[in-house]
Amino acid sequence: MSAKYYYLIASLPQLALGQRPLISAEGFLKQCEGSLTDKDKGIISSAGIDSLMPKEDDPEALTDWKHFDTHIRKRIEDIRLLKKHGLNIHDKLHSMVKEIFEQENPLLSERKLCEIRWAFLEGETLKYNFDINALVIYFLKLQLVNRLFVFDKEKGKAIFAQLTEVSV
Repeated sequence: MSAKYYYLIASLPQLALGQRPLISAEGFLKQCEGSLTDKDKGIISSAGIDSLMPKEDDPEALTDWKHFDTHIRKRIEDIRLLKKHGLNIHDKLHSMVKEIFEQENPLLSERKLCEIRWAFLEGETLKYNFDINALVIYFLKLQLVNRLFVFDKEKGKAIFAQLTEVSV
C-alpha cells in the first residue's frame, strides 16, 4: 500500500493556470522533504514536465503524463510535417494541437499547449487522493504554471535582435 500524505497535500496552495503560484518548485520540493518516504522523494524530484521516458518505478499518474505528453509532442510533429506537405488530418487531438499553430505568436502557442496539458492533468487529479500520484500531478501543474511566467518580452526582443542582426 502506498503512503498517504493527507496533511502535506491539504496544506499546498491552490494552483490556477495563468496565475502566479504562491509556491515555487523549489519551495514545493522543500515542503515535501520532511513528509515523503525516500522513494517518493526520488519520484517527485524526477517528475519534470519535460521528462518523457517512463521508468519502471514511476507511479501511474507520472506514467500516464509521460504517455500523454509524448503523444501531444508526436501530434505537433505530425502537424508540422502535414503543413509542410500541404496535407490535413482530422481528429480531436489533432484539432486541439492545430489550435496551437493558429495562434498569433509563439507565446500564445505556448499558452495554448499549456492549456491542453493542464486539462489533461485536471482530469487525472480526480483519480488520486492524498498519495504520491496526487503529489506528482500537483508538481507537474506547478511546473506548467511557472513555465508561463518565465517568458520576458524585453529579453525575448533582445535575443531576437541579436539572432537576426546582420553583420556587414
